[in-house]
Amino acid sequence: MPIHVSTENRWLLRISKSAKPSLRLVCFPFAGSSASIFRPWIDRLPAEVEVLGVQLPGRENRLREQYIRNMDEIVEHLEREIGPALDPPYVFFGHSLGSLIAYELLQRLEATGRGRAELFVASGAPAPHTCISSGEPLTLTKEQIQRDLRKISGTDTTLLDNVELIALLLPMFQADFELYVNYRYRDAAPIKTPIVVIRGADDIYISHQRQLEWNRHTHGQFLFHIVPGGHHFMIDSSEAVLGLINNYLKPILSRHIGCGLPIVQDA
Repeated sequence: MPIHVSTENRWLLRISKSAKPSLRLVCFPFAGSSASIFRPWIDRLPAEVEVLGVQLPGRENRLREQYIRNMDEIVEHLEREIGPALDPPYVFFGHSLGSLIAYELLQRLEATGRGRAELFVASGAPAPHTCISSGEPLTLTKEQIQRDLRKISGTDTTLLDNVELIALLLPMFQADFELYVNYRYRDAAPIKTPIVVIRGADDIYISHQRQLEWNRHTHGQFLFHIVPGGHHFMIDSSEAVLGLINNYLKPILSRHIGCGLPIVQDA
């Protein structure tokens, strides 16, 4: 089955196998990555699912654009730029930093009456209220970024050992890590969207308790899963992650399959 890929909307990498998908899976990448990390997923998802990978500035097709280091600014852009693609039904998936961005966008969409997602999968991320900013925006040093990368990577030092690659990627890591450490949660009512949390069994970057506390952020159902791997389990245990996602998508698809989604014009 041919796969259609579109970047006409610079904020989205649209990947689909069907001309009339029944469900959109909106995916928010982790710090230091980009929308193409979700390209292989289309081969392991039902043909009726369209993947929308969120593309932040400063990477891939947006390489020449300035990074954004402020959460409110990113969410405002996303609400305006990808809002038209969020005709129901849709599901949000985010990993690590991507989960926090997805959550803030869901809060904004529900608060403004723009509808809600069928499901939000918060993968490898702390509950928003456990993210405590110092108040003053922090600028991270190269040493601080490399220290965090070591903690995230665990025993895999492939990236850190590649001096040239690290030098090339450092500006993106700095922007994304600063976005994370400067994120300030503002008290808000729980969202109506059900939340599924996925944790890596060996993740030493985000504690088990901080992930469990996502349960206070939804009025809907809350479920918690542990899969093999460290903080990067989304890559290392992709089969397990996609197996869980597919299990949750099946009942959603059964309600909507054959209906087709509205045709969305790229911005």
